[in-house]
Amino acid sequence: MKRFPFPLKFSIPTILILYGSLLGLISFEQEITESYQRAETSSKDFVQTSASRTASILDYVYRRSDVEQAEIAISQLGSDPNLTSAILFDDQDIVRLANRYESRDRPISETVAAPYVKTFSEVRSTMAGKILFSQNRQKLIAIYPVLLQSLPGELRPSRVGILFLENDLTQIKQEAQQIALTRSLLFSGTLMIFCLGLWFFFELTLTRRVARLVAVSNNLADGKLSDRASLSGSDEIAQISTAFDRMANKIQENTKALELSEERYNIAISGTNDGLWDWDLRSNEVYYSPVWMKILGYESDPLPFLLSTWSENVHPEDFVLAEQAIQRHLRGETLIYENTHRVKHRNGHYIWTFAKGKCLRDEEGKPYRLVGTITDITAKKEAEEELKMAKEAAEIANRTKSEFLANMSHEIRTPMNAILGFSDLLQGMTTDERYQSYLQAIRSSGKTLMSLINDILDLSKIEAGKLQLSYEGINLRGLISDIQQIFSVKAAEKGIKLLATVDESVPEAIAFDEVRLRQILFNMVGNAIKFTEQGHVSIQVSSSWSADQKIQLVLQIQDTGIGIAPENQTRIFDIFTQSEGQSTRKYGGTGLGLTITRRLTEMLGGTIELTSELGKGSIFTLIFPSIMIETYSHQTFNHHQDIDFNQFVPATILIVDDIESNRYLLRSFFQATDHKIIEASDGYEAIQMAKNHHPDVIIMDILMPNLDGQEATLWLRNNPDTSTIPILILTASLMVDLRNQLKPHCQGFLTKPIVRADLVEALKNILTLRPESDFSSSNVVHSQGIIEAVKEVNDSSPRSNAIAEDLSRLPELINQLKIEEETVWPKLRQTMIMKELRQFAKRLQLLCEEYPFILLINYTTKLDVQIKEFDGDNLNHTINDFPNIRQDLEQLITNQ
Repeated sequence: MKRFPFPLKFSIPTILILYGSLLGLISFEQEITESYQRAETSSKDFVQTSASRTASILDYVYRRSDVEQAEIAISQLGSDPNLTSAILFDDQDIVRLANRYESRDRPISETVAAPYVKTFSEVRSTMAGKILFSQNRQKLIAIYPVLLQSLPGELRPSRVGILFLENDLTQIKQEAQQIALTRSLLFSGTLMIFCLGLWFFFELTLTRRVARLVAVSNNLADGKLSDRASLSGSDEIAQISTAFDRMANKIQENTKALELSEERYNIAISGTNDGLWDWDLRSNEVYYSPVWMKILGYESDPLPFLLSTWSENVHPEDFVLAEQAIQRHLRGETLIYENTHRVKHRNGHYIWTFAKGKCLRDEEGKPYRLVGTITDITAKKEAEEELKMAKEAAEIANRTKSEFLANMSHEIRTPMNAILGFSDLLQGMTTDERYQSYLQAIRSSGKTLMSLINDILDLSKIEAGKLQLSYEGINLRGLISDIQQIFSVKAAEKGIKLLATVDESVPEAIAFDEVRLRQILFNMVGNAIKFTEQGHVSIQVSSSWSADQKIQLVLQIQDTGIGIAPENQTRIFDIFTQSEGQSTRKYGGTGLGLTITRRLTEMLGGTIELTSELGKGSIFTLIFPSIMIETYSHQTFNHHQDIDFNQFVPATILIVDDIESNRYLLRSFFQATDHKIIEASDGYEAIQMAKNHHPDVIIMDILMPNLDGQEATLWLRNNPDTSTIPILILTASLMVDLRNQLKPHCQGFLTKPIVRADLVEALKNILTLRPESDFSSSNVVHSQGIIEAVKEVNDSSPRSNAIAEDLSRLPELINQLKIEEETVWPKLRQTMIMKELRQFAKRLQLLCEEYPFILLINYTTKLDVQIKEFDGDNLNHTINDFPNIRQDLEQLITNQ
């Protein structure tokens, strides 16, 4: 803030005098204006009255033809000294009467009324008088009409004369100015006296006392800490003086305490392990305390107090980072300066030091000083390095153990899958009860061992950090229903009830890892049934809204089983641990289920709580606090649905997808049909194909490069040439908001992996069905999907011959598929190893090339797409469905 240029003892009276003078001038100007207005108003009233009265008299005397009385009336007006002119003009604007005799018989142009000729005309036309000011507002003009005496032969007067009066305002305004001046001088004088009195009051009560406070402040600044203001009174200045003196007392006390504290600090710092340094940024000088010198080995021979003393001894690898940390702090990017670096000791080796400091800044915010300490942390660093090495060794050992366990579990799992798979096959090949009992023993023992291996494998994956979560839209109600159905038989065998309740607040679908949630529920419900001999087991699901439009999901599994003692409720979540009193021989199990359940729950962002009482059952509560609501499209591949594309009149179908395998799958659906299939790999190509071919329907993928399906769909709808083409939207997942946007512009939605029956159902709303007679003679695909042969009316066509050749080779294909089903498929459905799945799909592709049957082609194409897209859930269903392909092909032979 800029300093005020003048002291108060001069500035206050100067301001008051200037202020008083300004008010005087303003008052004088206001008084003059008001006086002039009053004078003009009174003169205007006088002139208006005189003119009106005189005009009335003249009208009267002229009606009586008494000219002498008219002259008397005019001459009487001349007695007023301010009325400088009183003239009566006739209808020709010639002076007829005037208060000055020499002005008679003169035209108006030679009189003072010349500037008002136009006003004369207005007054004659309106017969109404006017009062106006001259141009310089020094004279007041009155112009009034007068009816002159009638001429001989006139019944009434018709000539209009003008009475002109000129009143001089000069004297009146001078008198008004004199009065205003007198009043203004009186006001200004009174105001000046008041201002001088006010100044004197300020001088006594403010200025002198403030000067005393200033003098005491300067004395305090000069070190005279005993000086005090000691002003008396009860006003604010006195209160400030009292507070000022208290502050001076406190400063004096604090100064003494600071001196004592500094003395103590100097004594204390010399006895610590921290070295003090103080860097003056302006001179580049640095003070190093004796302890600082001691840390570097220079206690008896101190180094120079220069910045180079530090910079030249810092390890070259650490200097850049240390300097950057200092500069960041000086720029204000950090609250304090901290850095760990190595400094060279006098003996030649480097020691680790931790430096910490803070800068001081001036009024402009610029740093001028940096003060801090260094601490020798060499021993701490060495201990940290040893601990780090030990930790790394432990992590390597743990990782090696987990990897070994995972690998061994996989190695054991492979032959176990073969044992279980072939046991299932052999059970269907023998009816001997003794062999059946042997196989049942093998299967039971194998499943027990397999369950243990699966638990160990999952636990090893978790510990090794290799367990991956996959979130997708799942139908929670359907999942709970599946769990209830799976365990209902086991519950019925034990004579207990298995109940499931899903609250109405639970959304239709959530984003979750279905595989891991199913595994958790398997463990929890399986344990509950295992340890419950009577009563019930219940599954309860509820939800409530949390922040960010998410829900808190609560799963509760309650049983009336043996319960868990309080002292064992924590231990049961430990690995290979069961509650005391739970006989492993009686109940089975390895003690891994709850361990895996807890760790999976935590990985999924949830917590697990236990409430239990021995002999009265247990309640396990799983809480997932932040779950997103998702869309869910439940698709089921069913060979016994309507998959007949020949039921439609031959149509042109445009398939739009950027992935070749997806287009191949759709193209395969229409093999051996009369439909024309055209393809496009992006939105731009789709638009061009639609304009050129005008297809009967477009199957449009959403996510594509260049121009995606949404933009292409909107363009086609807005173009008159393509606006009527039906469009089916195809996507892997379609959010609700995007679905709502596209719904008005398309005829339906299909979800990947696409199912033939779903496509047929969608096309039924778009394409025209064949007439029944044509339909019976066309290429028929049986509605249950069993017969995929095509029979032409003309048996001599090449196409018919090709199909006949395929049917003749059908037993060979069935035999090949049976080998795959008996040798590879049992293991494949258990392990679902991606490498083996790819090999399986490749062998089927070779069979498709040798035996081109549409059933096998469609199955192989779908399998290949799901493998490439890592579509775990649908892939598992497709693998399990493999035997149906062989059975359907065998049905072809039966229906020949």
